[in-house]
Amino acid sequence: MAVSLPADNVLTEFLSCSICLEEYNNTNTQPKLLACHHSFCVRCLEQLSAGRGSLLCPSCRTVSPLPGDGTASLPTDFHVERIRDLLNAQVQMDVAHGSSGDGNMVTQEYCLKHRNQVLFFFCLTCRVPICHNCTVLDHNRNEGHDVKDLEEAKTGYSAICRKKLLAIRDNLEAASGSLGKLNFKAQDLAVSKGNAVKKLHDTFGKAIDRLHLQRQQIEGGFHARYTEAIDRLEQQTVVGRACIKRLNESAEAVELALAGGKLADLVNASRAVEVLVPMETEDEATENLSASFLNFPVAVKEIGISFKPEAYRQHYMVQENNDTLVYINPPKNEVGIFIGNSHLTKAHSYFQIQIVARGESGYISVGLVPMNYKVNNQPGWQRGSVGYHADDGSVYNGCGTGWVEKQVFKCSEGDVMGCGIDPADFADPPAGEKPSVVVYFTKNGKKVHSVVYRITDHCNLFPAVGMHSNGEKARFVVNEASDMLALAVGKDATNRLQGNSFFVHATGPSITDPTPTLYNVFTPQQQRLMYMQQLGDQHRTLVYSEPRGYKVAIFIANAPLTPEHHYFEITVVSRGHRGCVTIGLVHAQYPEDRQPGWNDRSIGYHADDGELFYETGYGKHEREAAPCREGDVMGCGVYPADLAAMGPGQNQVVVYFTKNRQKVHTAVYTTDGTNLLPAVGMHSRGERARFVTP
Repeated sequence: MAVSLPADNVLTEFLSCSICLEEYNNTNTQPKLLACHHSFCVRCLEQLSAGRGSLLCPSCRTVSPLPGDGTASLPTDFHVERIRDLLNAQVQMDVAHGSSGDGNMVTQEYCLKHRNQVLFFFCLTCRVPICHNCTVLDHNRNEGHDVKDLEEAKTGYSAICRKKLLAIRDNLEAASGSLGKLNFKAQDLAVSKGNAVKKLHDTFGKAIDRLHLQRQQIEGGFHARYTEAIDRLEQQTVVGRACIKRLNESAEAVELALAGGKLADLVNASRAVEVLVPMETEDEATENLSASFLNFPVAVKEIGISFKPEAYRQHYMVQENNDTLVYINPPKNEVGIFIGNSHLTKAHSYFQIQIVARGESGYISVGLVPMNYKVNNQPGWQRGSVGYHADDGSVYNGCGTGWVEKQVFKCSEGDVMGCGIDPADFADPPAGEKPSVVVYFTKNGKKVHSVVYRITDHCNLFPAVGMHSNGEKARFVVNEASDMLALAVGKDATNRLQGNSFFVHATGPSITDPTPTLYNVFTPQQQRLMYMQQLGDQHRTLVYSEPRGYKVAIFIANAPLTPEHHYFEITVVSRGHRGCVTIGLVHAQYPEDRQPGWNDRSIGYHADDGELFYETGYGKHEREAAPCREGDVMGCGVYPADLAAMGPGQNQVVVYFTKNRQKVHTAVYTTDGTNLLPAVGMHSRGERARFVTP
């Protein structure tokens, strides 16, 4: 019987990459040796490094520096290549060469179990070539084995392969036809796009023509009023000049009377002064003209320019009773989406919908999208958008795969889904910082998800509602008592939705943390220490002290976070050998040899890779990780409103982490109050951190 070489295990363990499981070769999967003496293929190491100057070993997490030319300049593992050469040599020794009757050389394969026995047969049952001894001992026909001559088996398998080849060619022809149809459809789409652009230009051209005409009408009205007023002013100017002439003459008469000193002349001069009439200096027409110029914006507003219902984008949805959205059955079951025509603001930062009907699948979602968002996509599917989906209860952050929390929050008929932004995030970020906001989602008024949302402009956060199956229906929650206001024009609350508006709360559930209170955890008897020493004034400095340098060291406070003390910080004084300094929250019985975030009921922010670890040994990779270096300040906190609202049993709170007082990670954290103990972890020699005092 032909058996596998014993070297198959060697091939799996030593001659293939443990990441991609592909066999090493001399090209794109060449074995490269890290500083920790673990080997991986050059292609996987290039993907892991992502252009950085160092990378973590996937096996032991040791930091290995990279040469200036990248992973391709790492040393090649010649031991692996030597083992591969020896294995190939062994395989070649098991193949002998014989001679045919006509003198031509042929290759004969021998059984690896029964030495010097040629493989003349083939077991169809086991699908292996066998020798004569195998037909008696291991593949006996009496035991149900279907044994055929080797050439006969080749003929049978050749026929099967020919049939499969014909089927493949048929499929290839069909695929080519489908590709041609796709090309025709692409051409049709290009023509449709051209027609749409032409129609758009025509529509805007007509609108611009109307605006020019209205501008000319307003300018004509201004000119007519101006001409009339100027005529009045000229008339008043003539009167004024005559009045000035009379006044000058009166002044001369009075001066002569005073100079002569005669009583009769003085009496006549006084009478002339009494009959003078003051000149009119104001005119109602000029006042109206000035008012019309000053109120020019009002005049423009009176033209009648307003936002039409098409100002917001609505794709495969219809409106009922103005505030209800209904999915209509489109061709090819496309996504239906409603996008508000005005973005969220600090004053209007939250909106809600209530699920009236789930329909066939319940694919209803709420979220935020940019102005030019592509239709036929749910909120959160495309880059630059984020969405909360009712069917699986997950958050989608710029991709078609949902980020599932430990506990999902699916929604059904009657549930209210909300989406909002912390109003404090609308402030401009410090110079040099990339803007980001914390987007949170609610179910029936309680926060269930939050995510850090990278943005380019606060004015590009447009509310959106998505649907994707027949029968789905949702309505906007309108509650005047909670100051739900419209984001667009429209005076009548009954026609806000149809009249171009999108309903939002003035404020949603508060998650603002304006002044974090630094949590004092430095009293020596208030913590557990493992492989750490406390130094300095009030023991505020933590130093890694494990002598061999490979075990985890941890500091755990005995007092949990409270609404009054809900935030604490550390400064990375020294990164040490690997920079594995961590900050987070754990419970009282947390293992002393595990970093915060590695085990259940814990969460941690790790300085070495800048990622968030939540009850797992694998970090949750954000779009932009936030690693920390010496001098950086790492913070951890819980919103005080969440701590104050905690009741018995399991609760959901929002935990946030900061780097130099800027939020970098957030997560919804399940707690019963016992796993809110501040913790600091380290994992290599020379690491040192200091608590930041109030």
